[in-house]
Amino acid sequence: MKDLNAEEKILAVADALFTQNGYAATTTRDIAHAAEVNPALINYYYKSKERLFSIVMRRKVGLLFGSILPVLQDGDLPLDDKIERVTAMLAEVLQGDLNLPMFVFGELQKQDVSLAEVLPAREIRESSFADQLARRQPGTNPLHYILNLFVLSVGPYIMLPLWTKVELISDSEVKTLLAERAALIPQWMRKMLG
Repeated sequence: MKDLNAEEKILAVADALFTQNGYAATTTRDIAHAAEVNPALINYYYKSKERLFSIVMRRKVGLLFGSILPVLQDGDLPLDDKIERVTAMLAEVLQGDLNLPMFVFGELQKQDVSLAEVLPAREIRESSFADQLARRQPGTNPLHYILNLFVLSVGPYIMLPLWTKVELISDSEVKTLLAERAALIPQWMRKMLG
């Protein structure tokens, strides 16, 4: 943090505080205090808390979708390989930040952030992945399989706070269970696709 300039510090701290506390519970004063900068610098660099939050949200969504979108769009990669790579990539990103899905989906519901602005829905719908799914299962909307892949991959991370709170799984079991699941998802998807 010491090597970052004021603008970078503000963004890094805002990212951490918004993720931990949410938009509503994070003030610009909290961000300035944690970043050890004058609160006026937040307005100078980012114009408003809303704009700073929007930048953080775009970065978070970019983490979720940025690396997998090129894989989904790769017309040369076979469908089964795409499913394996996307599952592995999502697992890597999500295991690096267990709170990422809860933050993204929870805050998108609360804030006036346009989903169309941050989620690459059109790119996913028009990807070669969607075409390959449609060819593998003609007559079935490929969105069913796309949704299944994302729900199977991301859903457990959304449920983690509940699972650990009711002691369905212990904190020490989380990483093992999630790693096992990442290996199983491609198998489940292949069975669904026939």
